[in-house]
Amino acid sequence: MHFTGKAYQRGVSKLVVILLVLLIVILLAVGTAAALYLTGVVSPPGGNGDDQQQVAEQDEPQEQQSAPSGPAQYMRLDDAITVNISREGGRNAILQARIELMARDEAVLEGVDRHLPMIRNNLISLFGDQRYEEVTSSDGKNALREQALEEINDILREEGEQPNVEAVFFTHLVTQ
Repeated sequence: MHFTGKAYQRGVSKLVVILLVLLIVILLAVGTAAALYLTGVVSPPGGNGDDQQQVAEQDEPQEQQSAPSGPAQYMRLDDAITVNISREGGRNAILQARIELMARDEAVLEGVDRHLPMIRNNLISLFGDQRYEEVTSSDGKNALREQALEEINDILREEGEQPNVEAVFFTHLVTQ
């Protein structure tokens, strides 16, 4: 079998196109693998995963890095929070709460103390948005505690503090 002129050129052209497509596919695969390796998504073959774990720890928020340990420590917010809340029928009611926070790291409570004016302000807004019928039920009180906890940790996170307040406790809660 002997190739002549145009048939030979077509065969060579097809071979060149196939080789170029193959080269592009290989480059894309190598590039993807390199990107996944450099971002820590995959670890090198035969590696023990320590590098990946270190990269993952660096990317985790501060709250994940310092897992709670040690005895519970409590901080009482000195003044009760008192707000007007809506009641069915358009009337107002009063909600008054004394609050204690729990964390296992003194640095977390120090962060709370540093940002206490902002925390009290946001809790006043949060409590003032409640409805009497909701906060008088057990589920409503638990939901309010969870919202308060989330609000406090959000403030700490935004201010560069450790957002590791573990619990909010109502030591006194009155609605009338």
